[in-house]
Amino acid sequence: MNGEQARAFLVEMYDAVCAVGADKAVIDRFFTDDFVQIVDETEVRRPEFDEHLATLRADFCDMSFEFTTVIAEGDRVADVHIFRASRVDGGGRVAMKFIGVYVLRDGKIARFEELSRLVEG
Repeated sequence: MNGEQARAFLVEMYDAVCAVGADKAVIDRFFTDDFVQIVDETEVRRPEFDEHLATLRADFCDMSFEFTTVIAEGDRVADVHIFRASRVDGGGRVAMKFIGVYVLRDGKIARFEELSRLVEG
């Protein structure tokens, strides 16, 4: 996978799993059953990650992802992206910056390690 293919994959994945009504089948298209996320030094397994996505879809609307950097080599993808969204409770806008490394297996994300920081909100 080259950088352009990786960017297209990430855009498709984030758009799909954050879409209203996304279910387990949608998440299964992009993530392995044994997926592990390490975010800011906290490890999250697939069941908790699925719950996190459901909470994200319930709490935010108008979600967007801006990819400022995407680098791919073999089964690894590194990116810098900014997540922007509005809180559904009227609590305003939020923006977070993420720096992450994805490990792919059989075309799906098996591991994602990221650091994040709040930019707005």
